[in-house]
Amino acid sequence: MHLLINQQSLIVNTEASVHVNWDKVRISAGQAQNEYIKPALCKALYDELVSQDETNTLTPENLLLKDTYVMPALSYWTLYIALPFIQTELRAKGLFQHFDETGSVVNGGIYGTMKQAYRDRAEYNIRLLHEFLNEYPNIYPLFRDCAHCSSNSIGSSLPGGIFPRRIRNNNILDW
Repeated sequence: MHLLINQQSLIVNTEASVHVNWDKVRISAGQAQNEYIKPALCKALYDELVSQDETNTLTPENLLLKDTYVMPALSYWTLYIALPFIQTELRAKGLFQHFDETGSVVNGGIYGTMKQAYRDRAEYNIRLLHEFLNEYPNIYPLFRDCAHCSSNSIGSSLPGGIFPRRIRNNNILDW
């Protein structure tokens, strides 16, 4: 699977340190891309974006979409999924928590706060992505015409209970 994100993109779009081990994060990035970005864009637009990115042939419109809207959401979903693997490691004697730069152990309360903050920021960026795509339906017809995102699926949601906002005949149900 081609990843839209790399270590540099993660650092630019989040508060992640340059010292984050990309090898530990890469799997989470793939999971985040598949579970959150693909359904947020709908399959056809997602496939077009990935194909163009993989061949380095992004149109100006899709480059704007990727850099401005997809990357921030993907970055925070990646950190949300990767956080347990970044903060802890399994050793012969059990599960150990990593130390921060000052040498003190990071407590569980901070972990929970960070995890929720990453999720909140990711959901916010997905909403911005949908607002942008809804504002320009003629530029992104693959999103507009997605059968999965029609008014027949108003009650369905993405993983984590995120409800996609689509252009529908009955806007009273949109948020």
